[in-house]
Amino acid sequence: MNKIPVNVIKTHPALPDLSYTTSGSAGFNLPVFPENFLTSLEASASLDDLGGEIIPPDEHRRYTSGYKIQLAGQSEVMLVLPRSGLGSAGCVLKNLVGVIDQDYQGELFITLWNTGSKPLVVNFGKIFFQALIVPCFQGDFAYMKTFPQPSERGERGHGQATADLLGR
Repeated sequence: MNKIPVNVIKTHPALPDLSYTTSGSAGFNLPVFPENFLTSLEASASLDDLGGEIIPPDEHRRYTSGYKIQLAGQSEVMLVLPRSGLGSAGCVLKNLVGVIDQDYQGELFITLWNTGSKPLVVNFGKIFFQALIVPCFQGDFAYMKTFPQPSERGERGHGQATADLLGR
């Protein structure tokens, strides 16, 4: 896989180095901690057995990853997503996908939302989300009265392709 420089600041010295699980992993894992939790710990404190909390059904809580990340490239964006196995437990990000702009340099926060019917146990320091770095382009907008090339779809609306497949 191609690599770009990523600058990282740990808000606590005991945080592990960020890494990919395998050489084919698209995303790197990020843990969850309560907001301001890591800054209140002594530098020598261990991050083992930090406890956790429960998010009741249809409630959400905001957490920090403990990392500040700066994309050092010029045309990338970072997407933050829940780990794939968490969806079956009803765990999603409140905004579904986090978009971290290329010029953001702050701490990574997420809001976990329990959409399931059972309480969700959140153990602090455990992996609940992942980040992917992907190419990003900005549009160079050209304003006109009509498009120079008509498309096969034209102005048929949102979901029309699915409706066509289903014979609606």
